Amino acid sequence: LGYISMGINVKRITQTLKSVVSDKIMKFAVLDKDFDVVLSSDGFDEIGAVKSNLLKYKDSKKYDSIVVDGKNYSIKHSKNYPFYFVVGVNEDDVNQEFWSQFLPKISNTLYLTIFFLILLYFFRNKLLKPVMNLSDVTHKISRKDFSVLVPSSDIYEINVLADSIREVKYFLKQEEKEKEKPQNKNKDN
Repeated sequence: LGYISMGINVKRITQTLKSVVSDKIMKFAVLDKDFDVVLSSDGFDEIGAVKSNLLKYKDSKKYDSIVVDGKNYSIKHSKNYPFYFVVGVNEDDVNQEFWSQFLPKISNTLYLTIFFLILLYFFRNKLLKPVMNLSDVTHKISRKDFSVLVPSSDIYEINVLADSIREVKYFLKQEEKEKEKPQNKNKDN
């Protein structure tokens, strides 16, 4: 009955592992206490090399992870059952998967960055600079410097604003001249 129960649990573990690790990047194997393969994922070609490395360290019990052909494999021992779980990642596949997903995203980010830089340049040169120039002109006019020229723009709305500033400048200039006339008349008398 114990072997049947263990067999059912191994079958459940197999199904769970295969459903969780359905991609080709991650590989796993379940080994018994003698490091014989009970089950493994498809394409786990390095299991023989992993097994021979485990046999070297069998007596020391110091094998949380091992490296085979530059690939890392984690080993966990089941406390309830006499099994070892070996999980590894194919780094070439991980790198390929990373670049196949990362490269399109980085290129899209680069395109968006370039687009926003162009948009920022346009906004700064075509909108912000003329408005800032008009702001400087209105400051000078408010200090009664009527010699300043009001710049024009290619943008209709900014041109309308510039025309309004010119009108205000003209009326303020006229008002200032009228204020000076009575003072001149008083000096003559």
